[in-house]
Amino acid sequence: MKVILIILLGWIASDKHQSLFQPDTDYLPCGTFALEYYVSAEAHGKPDKTDDKSGVIVYTGIRGWRLIPFRTVMVPARQILPGSVLFIPQLNGIKLPNGTIHDGYVLAHDVMPGEETGRIKLYTGSTRQWWNPEGTVCDVYRVEGVMASTIRQQYKLQYRDKTKKQTYEMTWKELQSLMQMSRKIYPDINNRIQYIAGRGLGTPYVIFNLGEGGSAQFDPDPLINFSQTDCMTFCEHTLAMAISETYQEMFQNLQKIRYKHGQIDIRTRNHYTLADWLPNNSWLLKDVTSEIGGSVCKQMTKTIDRRKNLLALGIPEKELNIVPPAQELVITYVPKESLARITANLKGGEIVSIVSNLPGIFSAHMGIIVLDEWNNIIFRHGSSLESVDEVVDVPYSEVISRLMKSRTRVGMVFMRINKRN
Repeated sequence: MKVILIILLGWIASDKHQSLFQPDTDYLPCGTFALEYYVSAEAHGKPDKTDDKSGVIVYTGIRGWRLIPFRTVMVPARQILPGSVLFIPQLNGIKLPNGTIHDGYVLAHDVMPGEETGRIKLYTGSTRQWWNPEGTVCDVYRVEGVMASTIRQQYKLQYRDKTKKQTYEMTWKELQSLMQMSRKIYPDINNRIQYIAGRGLGTPYVIFNLGEGGSAQFDPDPLINFSQTDCMTFCEHTLAMAISETYQEMFQNLQKIRYKHGQIDIRTRNHYTLADWLPNNSWLLKDVTSEIGGSVCKQMTKTIDRRKNLLALGIPEKELNIVPPAQELVITYVPKESLARITANLKGGEIVSIVSNLPGIFSAHMGIIVLDEWNNIIFRHGSSLESVDEVVDVPYSEVISRLMKSRTRVGMVFMRINKRN
């Protein structure tokens, strides 16, 4: 019913050429833009390639997805995050050349040249004579939730350039080739982390997806599985690939990241991000929260009870002799009300832990900071939202807005990879 109401409001707006669209929490306003269009000859100056099966000329944009007439738009990257699903009420209800009616949904597929702002361009294929949007002012909303997930999935299945695979689609040899290629193209480790994390976009989200292997007594999930991820696994996979050259080396590094001293056992697994995962990976990562946050940082003290957690997972008490007793630990974090003030100190490639005020844990979620080619600050993460359930990009500013509305998530801890790696 909610979707029907949204479409109806969009139809009314397109009929009157003004926005009567009332967004809900899944429709985030990007602003008002001048709507223009461009045709195939203007897409890139020349076609990228010809489709082998159909013989149709194919133009692809920045994400490796095909440009689709009336469905893909060029956007100013500093105002609209490339790759976003957008809703434009003024397009809704417009009759297309093939007789179908536009529903107002498009994909931010490519970017305007330079630092252009205030305009978006709709790709119309080879159609030059159509409803003339030149100079038309439109309202643009970035879509989240079920609608965004549905549209993105349609693009994946039908229109993406299949020659560029994401990590969840790769064989072990393809993963190895990706690692070796990325080391040559991105010698700086922070840039390499961001690039490899980008190849993980779209990976399906499944909580607690890794274990100690098929013969394990307590958690027989696979030791490695790139076909799905959760927030921590996404960070671990990205780091392991970034510091490795071969698949075997990556597998070994992954276990070293996931387990204390690389000892594969549920009792030595780094369950707690800030109490175990970060300190046990001092060979790889360092806490740079104080460096990034400076005087705005705060401290938080909690008791971490690993044995209680393992008992809840079904581990008999008699087997917990190697697990330390409850500990009182202190962390330093940047409070959410100060996160917007420290953006100039972010370099990209930072691993982020979102801090919770709930008892017994510090970390509620994890992700990776990315600085794209347009200097947008992005939070790239495995989203557990049912309407998303995959690795996605979210503007850093939007993450802050969400945190400000949360009663339990209070700030961030930042980690960087050691330069020697």
